[in-house]
Amino acid sequence: MAKSHRLEIALRSYNKALQFKVDFPEALYNRGIILFILGDFQKAIESVDKTLRFKADYSEAWYIRGNALLKLGELQRAIISFDNALKSNPEDYKSFTNRGIAKAQLEYFTKAIADFNQALNIQSDFQLALDMRELALNKISP
Repeated sequence: MAKSHRLEIALRSYNKALQFKVDFPEALYNRGIILFILGDFQKAIESVDKTLRFKADYSEAWYIRGNALLKLGELQRAIISFDNALKSNPEDYKSFTNRGIAKAQLEYFTKAIADFNQALNIQSDFQLALDMRELALNKISP
């Protein structure tokens, strides 16, 4: 309960700051993260979309956007967001992993495995990519 309360206070602070300066991409991004943690994925997307209007190559914002879309089941849009995150930061193993998760949910297992492998080429001990690759491999060759 205390964490949620602190997040709500932080959210109010960002909202207040944005009343005074609407073109503050870091505040928009941080507000998006808080909304994501609070489970308000649609509002998180709206906030990071505003961030991206000011900083189109902000890979972390694309990553959060992709994760929110993934949570909402909007898998194709999530993949596009992870694609954009990777354009800005081609070493982002978490974006490769989460794009692979979206592809696996769409049953594009071979493409998902390629993403998990790419993530593991960057961060060889990333457990989520290891686990998801194993699951995808089991789907194509039980």
